[in-house]
Amino acid sequence: KYSNRKKYKCSKLWRYYEEFAK
Repeated sequence: KYSNRKKYKCSKLWRYYEEFAK
């Protein structure tokens, strides 16, 4: 989905991003 995912290892931050992206 997002190539920046590698840069952001924060599971909490990404979890919010994934929910918002959905």
